[in-house]
Amino acid sequence: MKVNCRGNFYGVNPIKMRWHFRLLIIRTELYFFLVHHGKKIYNSLPLSSQTKYQIKSIIEFTLQVEDLLIISEDSFENYILPIQKNQNKDGKKRIAIDIQCLSRPTYFRGIGRYTMSLVKALALRNHESEFFLYSTNSGKIGNLELVIKEVQNWELPNIEVIIFDIMEGKKYVNRYEAVKNLTNHILDLNPTHVLIPSNFEHPQDTIYIDIKTFENVGVLIHDLIPLHYSEHLLPLKEQKKRYYSRLTYALQAKNIFTNSLFTKRDFENITGRKNGVENIGGAGFYPYTPDIRNNFKVRNGILCIAAETFHKNIPTLIYAYSQLEAEIRENEPLTVVGIKSESHVKKLGEIAGESQAEVEFLHFIDDESLESLYKRSKLVVVPSFIEGLSMPIFEAWSFATPVIASSQTVMAEIIQNDSMTFDPYSKEDLSRLIGSMLTDQESWEREQSRILERRTDFSWETVARTMDSWIASP
Repeated sequence: MKVNCRGNFYGVNPIKMRWHFRLLIIRTELYFFLVHHGKKIYNSLPLSSQTKYQIKSIIEFTLQVEDLLIISEDSFENYILPIQKNQNKDGKKRIAIDIQCLSRPTYFRGIGRYTMSLVKALALRNHESEFFLYSTNSGKIGNLELVIKEVQNWELPNIEVIIFDIMEGKKYVNRYEAVKNLTNHILDLNPTHVLIPSNFEHPQDTIYIDIKTFENVGVLIHDLIPLHYSEHLLPLKEQKKRYYSRLTYALQAKNIFTNSLFTKRDFENITGRKNGVENIGGAGFYPYTPDIRNNFKVRNGILCIAAETFHKNIPTLIYAYSQLEAEIRENEPLTVVGIKSESHVKKLGEIAGESQAEVEFLHFIDDESLESLYKRSKLVVVPSFIEGLSMPIFEAWSFATPVIASSQTVMAEIIQNDSMTFDPYSKEDLSRLIGSMLTDQESWEREQSRILERRTDFSWETVARTMDSWIASP
């Protein structure tokens, strides 16, 4: 069977698209000029506020290209191999998994690490099934080389990485053609199931299949945070439009998987859909350390894994830390990891300076250094207003490090101990709990003993087992 994708698909009319194709190419060239040269021009010329506004408007206008046009910026010829059509006569389960979300920095973040851990667990548990991790030659190669290397290191015979050629030798392909090409490539694999681990990442060069062409499609929803903080995360009209189109796309899938009960309920409340929605949970990325106890006096410092986004609530943490007694702050430094924007670090540094709190900001560290931080920290703090899963909790627990977290959303669901949660809107409540955990050895050791038992409830084997019924379905 081949797909023609006639009529309106994905909110795009293919007939109208052909009329605008040439114009889109011109706008795309303008977009790349602005991306590569705009900042230099912007900084070198004395511009009035009106001129700056006009440049901003042009950039926002060119962003509309992303909804219609796909661009290939790198050469993928070393990664594209001929695909043999498979009739699946052996009756094996053949699961195609979309890994386009891993080609950009997502690979290093929670969604990327979650996706790779889930894929490996599924392949290990279902060793008689075949798994095809697919991406395309749109956009940039990015981190796909790292993905391929990691999968090769697993040495699993039932898993393969495939890069599909949807560009067909062209620099520009309209989205209609790209969807048709990718869908037909997937059909050639003859999959019994298709899994899309995240359909919100990098919308400008991510291509999605025609879901209705396949019987068993599952889409994983990690969170709907942008809808709760749209003024911060979706400030532009086009961004909102793109996000809602992605959500509408996900709703076409027969199965929706979520990473927590909170995300499941949030998805059901926002979309109104309740059938075919299943929580599969999540786990950490580090192996559990042995039963380490009574190391309160050896450890020191507070660790927070953060990002630039508003919902991470880092200013409240800094204010709360500044209210601790000077002796505590001197002995227990605060380290914030993960904020890459220099301007954001500067802003948070100013807040710390005003509060007379010394905070160390590390925007990127490797896994080995992060592991060392978890091991030596006395406390990990998750101050977020909202999260879909909160991987730092699992990571800290891997090293028997107690965690205090916001009483909001999924954090309380994971921790299940009211004495270790706080009101994220109250710096006084947070400061009180930090101070207690840093000075009360008995409470600290009691919580450490509790999490050594609690953490065994979370494993990727458990997550993979939750998906047994989906993989077993015809």
